[in-house]
Amino acid sequence: MFKKNLQAIFFLIYFEFQSTFMNKDKAIQDLREITNIIDKSKRYTSISGISVVAAGFIALVGTYFSLGILKDEIGPFAPAEKELLLVSIAAAILVLSLIVMFSMSAYKSQKTGEKLWNEKAKKCVSAFFYPIATGGLLAFMSYYYHFYDFIPSSQLIFYGLACIAGSPFSFKEFKVLGILCLILGVISLVHFPYNYVYWAAGFGVLNIVYGFYIHFKYEK
Repeated sequence: MFKKNLQAIFFLIYFEFQSTFMNKDKAIQDLREITNIIDKSKRYTSISGISVVAAGFIALVGTYFSLGILKDEIGPFAPAEKELLLVSIAAAILVLSLIVMFSMSAYKSQKTGEKLWNEKAKKCVSAFFYPIATGGLLAFMSYYYHFYDFIPSSQLIFYGLACIAGSPFSFKEFKVLGILCLILGVISLVHFPYNYVYWAAGFGVLNIVYGFYIHFKYEK
């Protein structure tokens, strides 16, 4: 709180000085630049855009195999075997995505000189963690009680909430990504036959698009 108050006082003094002795437009422009610098210093930017793209492709591949199993295009398998395979695919998507994102983010942080695990990273992970953990628990309970159609929708909704919650501590573009995933999740609730398509659109296509956007905007 004291640090924020000190920054605010500094801004006021600086702005008053610039307004008095320099061109007013120049003072406003300088103030905006300083505000942007401070805003960027609060954000964790070691998340690799290409790792988000890779996670999107992994999600699409996983969806392809999942739909193949559900439609008996791969198999056929007994109902119990299908359940086990689908859970295994979901776990594989999660594990592979985390490994890729961690590895590529570690490489990026080493390249930029920013520590992979610092105070900004803790705030970012904390903001993402609670919605993701809640969504994971809800997905597990849905699986346990055989509400399978609800799982893709709930994952999209809570992933969207996680992106929105984490956006102030990372790339601001995550907020729009989160809102779009949230909308897809809500729509998929009333279109159960196509919920895996919405899931693929959110975790696959949107992650790929936003991953490339972050890469070319911030990493090039």
